[in-house]
Amino acid sequence: MPRQGGLRSGALGIAATWLFAFLLPADAGAQSPADLYGTMADACATEPEVDFLDVDALSDGELAALMDAVAAVLGEEAAAVPAQLDDPVEVMLGAGMEEAPLRQWVRDHTALVAYAGHLRSPVTTLMEGAGNSLDRSLLLAEMMYLAGFDVRLAHRTLDDGQIDALLAAAGGGAEAAEAPEPADTGADVQGLATAIGVEPSVVAAYADAQIAAGADCDAALAALIDEQSVRLAGMIPAEALGAAAQAATARQRAALADHWWVQYSLGGDWSDLDPSAEEVGDGAPEAVFARPDLPADLDHRLALRVVADRWDGQELHSETLVAAELPVAEAAYQPITLDIGPLPGSPETGATMEEVLAAHTAWVPAIGIGEDTLIDLAVSDTGETREAAEAVQEQIEGLSDTGGGLLGGGALGGGAGGQEADDAATTLVAVRLEVEITGPGAEPHLATRTIYDYFGGAGAEASTEVVMDDAARVERAASLLVSDEIAVTTGTIPAALAARGAAEDMAAVLAVLSGLLSGERPEIEPVSAHSIALDWAADRPSGLRQADMASPTVLIVHHHAGQDPAGASAIDIVSLGAAPASADPAAGVRHGVSATLGENLFLPVPGSPLARDNAARAFALQPEDWTFVGPGDAQALADTGLAGPTRAFAEQDLAAGYALIVPPADTTVLGDSGPTYWRFDPATGAVLGIGPHGYGQNMREVGEMLQDLVRMRHWFAAYAGIMGCIYLDATGYLSGDQVILCMAASILSVHQQSLKLLGTAINSYAHARVVIAGGIAGILVVQSGRREAIIEAVGDILANMGLSFGDE
Repeated sequence: MPRQGGLRSGALGIAATWLFAFLLPADAGAQSPADLYGTMADACATEPEVDFLDVDALSDGELAALMDAVAAVLGEEAAAVPAQLDDPVEVMLGAGMEEAPLRQWVRDHTALVAYAGHLRSPVTTLMEGAGNSLDRSLLLAEMMYLAGFDVRLAHRTLDDGQIDALLAAAGGGAEAAEAPEPADTGADVQGLATAIGVEPSVVAAYADAQIAAGADCDAALAALIDEQSVRLAGMIPAEALGAAAQAATARQRAALADHWWVQYSLGGDWSDLDPSAEEVGDGAPEAVFARPDLPADLDHRLALRVVADRWDGQELHSETLVAAELPVAEAAYQPITLDIGPLPGSPETGATMEEVLAAHTAWVPAIGIGEDTLIDLAVSDTGETREAAEAVQEQIEGLSDTGGGLLGGGALGGGAGGQEADDAATTLVAVRLEVEITGPGAEPHLATRTIYDYFGGAGAEASTEVVMDDAARVERAASLLVSDEIAVTTGTIPAALAARGAAEDMAAVLAVLSGLLSGERPEIEPVSAHSIALDWAADRPSGLRQADMASPTVLIVHHHAGQDPAGASAIDIVSLGAAPASADPAAGVRHGVSATLGENLFLPVPGSPLARDNAARAFALQPEDWTFVGPGDAQALADTGLAGPTRAFAEQDLAAGYALIVPPADTTVLGDSGPTYWRFDPATGAVLGIGPHGYGQNMREVGEMLQDLVRMRHWFAAYAGIMGCIYLDATGYLSGDQVILCMAASILSVHQQSLKLLGTAINSYAHARVVIAGGIAGILVVQSGRREAIIEAVGDILANMGLSFGDE
């Protein structure tokens, strides 16, 4: 179905009103916040059982063949997704290689969203079906160029009447997500049924149960979002919401005034081609630009920096170890990683993990973007730096003559491009990740994520003495074992695209596991952030649907060995993309509550210790006496439930111009890791739940990976994750096959949860088959005897290190 060509605004605002009214149960008003939360937790924890596969009875060869068969079905499902969803060439060929049908296709299938500058690539505009006049024109120009035309971009400033015409064409509201199609119980599931050797009716029944469970979860979440949005908006002064809405409207009009369109030629005069010509008419360009040569200041940009601090006894000295910067248009839906690990070394045979960690004296951070990996400086335990490539090469070749240990106790030297410490008394005391988002028409957004901090956020004074004993060295080394994955999205994509990505990823994992069972040595790469980006953006039928953003959403999946387990594998909303302007002053509140809860489909039931860090949970279980604290009013935090590091993060937010909604001083529903709060941005009207680490937090990874992967109860559980597999390989504790099996099991667990997420986006058996096949794929390993073999193998490895799983 073509999308409306008019302006889209407030997809979680105006349209959400009737959506929530439709989905809210009739007796929702009588339910307490805690009841609504409990209903959501129960509904979203429900999963149909697969009782028609006896994989324990299969030999390795039979299991490998079954995996191959399911992978083939997943491959077929992925191939069946229309290429026109993300391939401009296919759109160009299908629409016709002429200017008029291509312009009409862009007008009919992409919505106009008001934001300044260049945010989306042509492919992303196509995937999300949305963009401003510049990004829609770039998509049209791309297809015109592929069709053989000469193209360029033209620009002019619209007057108020033309802006009003664009707004009027929107029809006064947002385009809501389409309601799900009725499940077709007679759909063809023959291929999947044949692959696993069961009757089609059995698979169809399982599909019905999956779809019903997803619908129940979705409705319960929508009701919870509605209740929390209304209650939270009521705690924010009306004038603050109104001012934010007015500011958003002003930004919207300014963005619409900055109008772009395509000019094309076939060797003669230039002609105009504008998807919004019906609203704005013709006009002479104020400037024209060749298609690849747009001004750089139009770009929304993402910058990543890893910064280290060393302490000399009097003051801190900071240095950037590695940095990367790229346009958001290139970053969206692309795998981006941050890895930090020790320089290569050979641990002593029989050494415990504590002994290995205590021996680490030098580390290298690396930023991966797609196929490229960036490294710059290595840092030692004294805070000295030198060129990382040179340090690694010397270590590998055994050229260091410093007498043992990783670079001889940290004598990095201080080569070109690095910074040598002033004296031997300096110490590496902190490492952090800085994420900065910049764009035209918006203030820069800088978010800092602590990787390691000796001072625990308290800061250092001239009199501070750093005591780096064995325990402190182990803590630092563990904290500097990092494998973070960064996902960038800018709007909503069709559920079919998310299903295709999940199918491709799951098929790749199955190929690895099948190869292992067949005696092969396959390779596998972590791809969980890629799946999370697709799932986050997947179109959903209720208020969980993400709006077409006017700025990027940046998510980080943290895998830190040294963190509290409640944050060690959490999804962190670093920056929530701003929703377009809406006539509803509370639209930004709904948008933020939806984002905080939207992926939170697997929260443990109320009372679980793993649920302690979630702002929505605290807001539900203790709904009374939360307090609004205005920007800059740090003194008002004294009588609230914020303390410790969380209080420090809250004070930083207040100083940065945010307002907060904070829990009461006598809060009783939070666990050991501390309180949470809601953050309100007066500039945009958006809210976001913030956790004890200062993160825009989400508990999906905690609730599933730490609780369900191998049932560990020890903080070294991180070593069973992707980062742990890589590290154990580097230190020689895992052999080749063990490493691959370890990684495959970890990634499979992530993808199982990604496939569950897709359950809320299913509107046909075409999507259901992907979820079904993926669920069965998980059964093939995780619920078979091979799961126990994985646990036993990892347990033996940890036992050799002097560690254990801990008590069940």
